[in-house]
Amino acid sequence: MEHIYELTHTIERPPEEDDDGIQIGIYSTREKAEEAQQRAINKLERCSSHPDGFCIWPYKINERHCDDGFFTYWY
Repeated sequence: MEHIYELTHTIERPPEEDDDGIQIGIYSTREKAEEAQQRAINKLERCSSHPDGFCIWPYKINERHCDDGFFTYWY
């Protein structure tokens, strides 16, 4: 296995509001991530009402992915 696949879902909001994003899961294959996406569409209202909000991010394992710093989140 060279990659893992992160499945996320984001609902875009107006500029004055923050986007609403969730991480659904991390999977060993793209196919498993796509299957999880279909399950989320069928079971989660937020996903079925915004089916275009999914993203599958591939990550190569054992490799650095953050070369430019980090993000700071304020709550």
